[in-house]
Amino acid sequence: MEELHIGRTYELLERMGTGGMVWQARHRTTGRAVAVTLGRHGVETTPDAIGRFLRDAQAAGRVEHPHVAEVLEAGLDPRTRTPYVVRELLPGVSLQRYLRRERLEGEGRLTPTVAASVVGPVLRGLAAMHQVGVVHGGLTPAH
Repeated sequence: MEELHIGRTYELLERMGTGGMVWQARHRTTGRAVAVTLGRHGVETTPDAIGRFLRDAQAAGRVEHPHVAEVLEAGLDPRTRTPYVVRELLPGVSLQRYLRRERLEGEGRLTPTVAASVVGPVLRGLAAMHQVGVVHGGLTPAH
């Protein structure tokens, strides 16, 4: 199987979630696990779209918040002209997996207290992103 990679330094390992634009990846030299967000092929490959994508990455890179994954790198793949953003890969499970696990364990629904403890940090992270002008367009329970 052909190795999937982005830029010159990241090997794409597996898709995260259902959208297919976020991948778990590995830095080829250091072995560090990261998350890579790709621009949508054919949609975000125009000069204006690439500029917007990279400006958003630059703004997100200025955010230092415990509930926002740190931007490590952003660029344009020289082979495919696909823009990408590399972020730290945070430990834990997706909300989708968490909810599935809770249902399987018989809880069915989250209590208001548990729901607030899950949603509160997400909202604080989004607020930090909004302060630098970034609107997250792809937040899903799968990420």
